[in-house]
Amino acid sequence: MGNFGLCKKTKWDIDYKRINTPEKALQYYTEEIECNPLNENLYVERGKAYEALKQFDLAIQDFSTAFRLNPQEGWFHCFLRHKQYIQLGDLEKALEDMIQCIRLSPSRYMYEPHLASLYEKLGQRDNAIAVLNQGVEMFPVSVNAYLKRAEFYEQIGYLEEALSDITQAINMAFKKAMRFIYMHQRAKIYVRMGRFDEALRDCNECIAEDPKEWTHFRVRSEVYDAMGNHCSSKADYEISINLNTCINR
Repeated sequence: MGNFGLCKKTKWDIDYKRINTPEKALQYYTEEIECNPLNENLYVERGKAYEALKQFDLAIQDFSTAFRLNPQEGWFHCFLRHKQYIQLGDLEKALEDMIQCIRLSPSRYMYEPHLASLYEKLGQRDNAIAVLNQGVEMFPVSVNAYLKRAEFYEQIGYLEEALSDITQAINMAFKKAMRFIYMHQRAKIYVRMGRFDEALRDCNECIAEDPKEWTHFRVRSEVYDAMGNHCSSKADYEISINLNTCINR
């Protein structure tokens, strides 16, 4: 093997063209670990290469080594490692790592949806909801807290609860663009509930406020399609294409 020599370079000098496949990355970082066996970042990157190659046990070993070398960043290593355990079907160990990740993380709130998802997979729905409730209680003025809980509720079919949280997010949104996004989400929840008039109301409100935004028409097209009104759906779809500047450059 040729030595690419991170020993002689800073990490910013890496020639990424030479490690643009998982196999090449594995070779590269294995060689660099021989030069720098105490460099935590090298184990993280090699672990990612193992993950891409579906060698999850070896990825776990590298992420564990990175944790030992730099426990201050242990939350990050636990997060990476928990994904490998999920791939291996060991949800209990994945849960242990996710709990530790949250305990160690300076921004623990970011990872609560992952913990809730694991609880749900393990059949512990009450714990999953409790985790997301805690996020809302800790950050009652955070739009993201309500969005994360709404997304989870929607995934598990608790549509009334999802609707309540997404409505709260709409009411709290400061930027018009984000409010539109949340209204699109609410329209889709209304569709799942069979409340088509309310879904159309949200779409029409978005269009009235910003008639040149193509996404409003795309979402309304989906609502009409769900209603079986295929003519109106097609008309809105065509409007959305005409308004989409990415297509019409």
